[in-house]
Amino acid sequence: MERVQLNYRRRPLQVPDDPRYPQQWALPAISAPAAWDITAGDSRVVIAIMDSGVDYLHPDLAANIWKNRAEWEGVDGVDDDGNGYVDDFQGYDFAATSRGANDNDPMDIDGHGTHLSGIAAAIGNNGLGVAGVNWRASILPLKSMRPDGYFYDSDLIEAIEYAALMKRRFGVNIAAINASLGDSAGYDGDFLSQAIELAGEAGIIFCAAAGNQGRNNDTRPVYPASYNLPNIIAVAASTAADSLASFSNYGAASVHLAAPGVNILSTVPMAAAVTAGGVTSEAEGLEYSGYTDGITRPIYYCGIGNPGDFPPQVSGNLALIQRGTLYFSEKTANAQAAGAAAVVIYNNIPTGDPDGGLILGTLGSPGDWVPAVFITREDGERIRALGNPLTMVTYSKSSAYSSRDGTSMATPFVAGAVALVAARYPDEPAGRWRERIISGVDKPAGLSGKLISGGRLNLRQALDLFLKGDVNRDGKLDLADALAVLRMSLGLPAEGDRTAADLDEDGQVTARDLAALVGRIGGGY
Repeated sequence: MERVQLNYRRRPLQVPDDPRYPQQWALPAISAPAAWDITAGDSRVVIAIMDSGVDYLHPDLAANIWKNRAEWEGVDGVDDDGNGYVDDFQGYDFAATSRGANDNDPMDIDGHGTHLSGIAAAIGNNGLGVAGVNWRASILPLKSMRPDGYFYDSDLIEAIEYAALMKRRFGVNIAAINASLGDSAGYDGDFLSQAIELAGEAGIIFCAAAGNQGRNNDTRPVYPASYNLPNIIAVAASTAADSLASFSNYGAASVHLAAPGVNILSTVPMAAAVTAGGVTSEAEGLEYSGYTDGITRPIYYCGIGNPGDFPPQVSGNLALIQRGTLYFSEKTANAQAAGAAAVVIYNNIPTGDPDGGLILGTLGSPGDWVPAVFITREDGERIRALGNPLTMVTYSKSSAYSSRDGTSMATPFVAGAVALVAARYPDEPAGRWRERIISGVDKPAGLSGKLISGGRLNLRQALDLFLKGDVNRDGKLDLADALAVLRMSLGLPAEGDRTAADLDEDGQVTARDLAALVGRIGGGY
């Protein structure tokens, strides 16, 4: 016998089968595969995306969209759960018009919120597109962007209060709100900060983008990231080289950590279009429709889509159908029975009228559907007047992903991480989740002196990390830890980890560390 060593047992690292995962450099950078060995998330944990809305029909997000069961199983037009919002089936639109009126449809109007949602919680290991930080968390859309492209405090406050209400009174397990937005206007104690504080009291971590001006938030604050609140995590953007992104704000006293924010691939709203006679018309894909990167055939007018409305020539070609009388599913099923390769349904109401223009339609349920899209009345009548023009219909999965830069993109990495930690440690207060994430960072030289933590998100360490102050390493902060720190601070013999006892990281165990530990034991944050 020449050599003996321990026979170590090792586990495989979880790598998802999503085809565009190899382009997601940021996930290995934050040790996501190692974290997924512990947990890939829990659908009972919710991430609220407070942004431009979410494309809740996106095939890489739809199954992860939060559902308000009381409303889905209730009566349309009735506030079934009594929360003050009628038919809030899957979130709410707190900024439907330029004047801030509300409605119940949180569909994305910009694409920004859908991109954030995919970073945080795109469905992982589903053989499609990309993977999120959290494969299974539920996404709660809090649409707060008005049509002018801006966020107004009144809308943000209402959205945050809705999230706090849903957690406190209705038991929706919201772990984090993602806020990839900000401005220099604000101050501690203003109305927006009070709403965020209310969310913290409900046990919700508020993840906020530090800003993209390339400046120091210590001297020029950006709100809401710069509010001095114990439930906020302010997030800077890092590069693949683990340096601060050139555009990213920073702050050794005001920005907690960095996360990847350059060349971040994620979901964007599905794009549909109809091109005929040299003119391309914007379209909306119908829910559960089939997809196509582009099918070009002659198109035939087929009335309102009754079985007798389809000419023989539509077989193998495209069907143009007017809205009305029949459900979209009936029209499409009849077109498929007639052999149509794709369906274009156009509105029967002029654009500008109620229910005119583009609308979001559904085929009712999953099935073997051909591509089916919806266009305006004006576009439909134009195509019909051309006779049977060669027409291209596009409704493509490949168009549903793009790469973007910004602290906006960095922030949902942290929101997804909060939800992962919440899934692993469901009995801990929210402040401990926050502490795990901030304390568990990697500390590359390129971030030194620029952030409170000095580091970049490490997902595995956030899940695995013993808490500062957990001197006896039993996974909780309690009187036994406090007694050990007391003895160490007095120079008396004590068992336990002195590094864990040095809460302020000054190289010594003193009364300051004991006071900090007692505060954590009693305060939750």
